[in-house]
Amino acid sequence: AAAGAAAGPGAELALEQGFAAECAAGAFTKSAERVSVGVDRLRETHEKVRRTLRNAGDAIDPAEGSDIDEGMESAAAIASSFGREVNGMADLAKRLAAFSQPSNGALERSMVDIDECIDEVVAALGAENFATVVRTRGDIPEALVSKAEIRLLLAKIVDNAIRAVGEAGEDREGAIRIDTAARDDDILITVIDNGVGVAPEQRKMIFKPFYTSRNGAIGLGLTLADHLAKKYNGGIRVNSLPGQGTMTRITLRSGALGG
Repeated sequence: AAAGAAAGPGAELALEQGFAAECAAGAFTKSAERVSVGVDRLRETHEKVRRTLRNAGDAIDPAEGSDIDEGMESAAAIASSFGREVNGMADLAKRLAAFSQPSNGALERSMVDIDECIDEVVAALGAENFATVVRTRGDIPEALVSKAEIRLLLAKIVDNAIRAVGEAGEDREGAIRIDTAARDDDILITVIDNGVGVAPEQRKMIFKPFYTSRNGAIGLGLTLADHLAKKYNGGIRVNSLPGQGTMTRITLRSGALGG
């Protein structure tokens, strides 16, 4: 009960902000590593140029050789400085991620009614203002989960469906169907929309951090949803036909269930 009480919008926002900061830290760290490799290569090139100048002897004007040497030194110094700045941003992002984590109470697991979570998310997002929402409730057990995490996972998928039907145009009446079912002690949540769909080349990228095809988006919604599903030994599968709609299947594996 305490966990459920803590699973409000504040906890979900903290989870989302913390995940965004973690992704940013990872991106900055990778950038710093690439810069470091580039600096090493630049220094190797610098040494090769120095050796070439020394071997060339009188064939090269000393002033010209000095200019080349100075330019290489300057480039290496700039690259090193940039690498230190990127490392600093990575450290800052990591601190922000730690600061943004919700209280432990929000992440405590309790027995949660998944269908009830879906109803709460649909209402919170106002999905029925954008599409006809059809719900089919299967005979599913309660799950031993953090309610804040499950609500956030569901919100990212349902929000995608809402946006997809909105982008399909006013000549099509938006429809979203959400089904729950049990299979071999697993919980299956299926969200189907008749929106714009996703092109095959985009489906290969949709779970990658910071990938997005929408203006103004940062590209972490599905990345976060997939991360949360995997925390419960599950996953997300997306099937889509461009111009016709998308089916998203969330699976919570048996290891995440109580009973």
